[in-house]
Amino acid sequence: MPTVIEVRSKDGIPDVRGERTRDYINNVMCVPVDSVGTRTLYFFADDIPANQAKEFGDVLLADTVVEEHDYLGDVPVYEQPIVPEGYRGSWKVRVGYKRKPLISDSWGDATKLALDIIFSTKLGPVRKIDEYEIFGNLTREQIGKICKEEKLADSKVQSYIVIPMGGNNV
Repeated sequence: MPTVIEVRSKDGIPDVRGERTRDYINNVMCVPVDSVGTRTLYFFADDIPANQAKEFGDVLLADTVVEEHDYLGDVPVYEQPIVPEGYRGSWKVRVGYKRKPLISDSWGDATKLALDIIFSTKLGPVRKIDEYEIFGNLTREQIGKICKEEKLADSKVQSYIVIPMGGNNV
């Protein structure tokens, strides 16, 4: 069963990547958003116990001075949900590398190699997925425009999914 470990900024520590992304969306793309939060999800093909996941986070995945991590266990991270027609609201966007020949998740591969060496393990594949929580009263077209911009995903090697977080059906 797969395992997901989440890494995010600690409470009280600014999410600089989120603030920079928000400024870009507002000022360069001219799409009004309230705020953007970011986190990184590490998706392990193997079932990893919570205590081992905590060690992975403490030693390698999170900068424990400014970041914290959580063991999420087995959660679907790459399934595109059905979005109601006319949905307006906030969105989650998950960006990861495409599973195609000659495209590799170098960050995930390096993470796997480092964990194998540090902990003497033989892990299966590891994938790194960046998640953006984009808050605002956005339409599907607006979130699509944001996602197609190379600021979030390079469409040649990365893919994304969008998940509605709450809002109004118009």
